[in-house]
Amino acid sequence: MVKLSKELQQLAVPQFNEAVLKSQQYYKKQVNLKAAQIALKKPVVDGQEFTLGHLPAFFLNELSRKNAPIYSSAVTISSSQIEKLLTG
Repeated sequence: MVKLSKELQQLAVPQFNEAVLKSQQYYKKQVNLKAAQIALKKPVVDGQEFTLGHLPAFFLNELSRKNAPIYSSAVTISSSQIEKLLTG
């Protein structure tokens, strides 16, 4: 994403975010599954990672101007992070 022109970023980021929003039910189901596994004391380490959204183009541009390392525009969470959040 960072390598795209500003114009393409402004078009692409909202499209990615819209696609992620359409998948929210899937993510909620995964979090609920993790919660149930924890409640039953059957946590499963599966290494799954879920994309929650993408950083907006203006933020990517600002990071780029500050020479901050940008590895991806994706905002993700892993199964193990979900488990840690649910267990406090």
